[in-house]
Amino acid sequence: MSLKVFRNAVNLIIILSLLIAFLSTCISQEIYIMGQQRGLKWEEECLIQDDAWYGTYQAQRIANNMLLFQNDDGGWPKNINMTQPVDKGIKKLDDDADLSVSTIDNGATVTQMRFLSRVFSHVNNPKYAASVINGFDYLIDAQYDNGGWPQFYPLRKGYYSHITFNDEAMVNVLFLLNDIISTPEQFPFVDKIRKNKATESVQKGIECILKCQIEVEGELTAWCAQHDEKTFKPAKARSYELPSISGKESVGIVEFLLEIENPDDRIINSIQRAIKWFDSAKIEGIRKKWVRDESIEGGYNK
Repeated sequence: MSLKVFRNAVNLIIILSLLIAFLSTCISQEIYIMGQQRGLKWEEECLIQDDAWYGTYQAQRIANNMLLFQNDDGGWPKNINMTQPVDKGIKKLDDDADLSVSTIDNGATVTQMRFLSRVFSHVNNPKYAASVINGFDYLIDAQYDNGGWPQFYPLRKGYYSHITFNDEAMVNVLFLLNDIISTPEQFPFVDKIRKNKATESVQKGIECILKCQIEVEGELTAWCAQHDEKTFKPAKARSYELPSISGKESVGIVEFLLEIENPDDRIINSIQRAIKWFDSAKIEGIRKKWVRDESIEGGYNK
């Protein structure tokens, strides 16, 4: 090989290395930027890509990030954007140790399990399957005997131990477990024993939902954002989250109940009573709108 050819080869390697580094930087922020543009959270954005995308390098990079942030108990922390470079998430955890605790709040754990399952379907990486299995075991362990789920597990003192419908926490888990049962092709690595556990868990969850439905003057209405884990009564959380009937959380619960095949009379009645309450409590003449605002975190106001 001549000296000129050698130099050209070296220059080409350098250029390719710089190009890869540049593309990696762009890729590491792509989903996050898309989420900003649409007003979506990263947990939502990462689950609505085209199916083929989950086999890409970018998807695998995010999946690997998720493996790094998974706790030993099988769950994941919340409010860590795992589509971004890992060092940003690590710094956030270093700044606030409370964020490292496993939870189902704000889509945590369920989002990672769904994402890893989708990537696994394209790349067949056993590490992704094992991670989802550990997450599954965490969800089963976290469920109360009465069928509810706390916001955090292991349990934390305070309102965190209430049965948590807030931000669709419990409903997200039930939808996932139901998908594991009804669409096994999406979770081929989940064994029969765990599928049976998922079935039992969903049934317990449904019973909990029915027991939590709030009755007012003899009429069933809807649900609170959180309920006492012992009495099933509406419970207080933060200072602005008082015992009440919550429209937002109740919608998620009804959507889940509507997915149940061959519902019994109790479930049908529960849905009908909730819809009747929705109609009586509706406020007309307003709408929710996302407005671009660079001055706030996330870049959008509503």
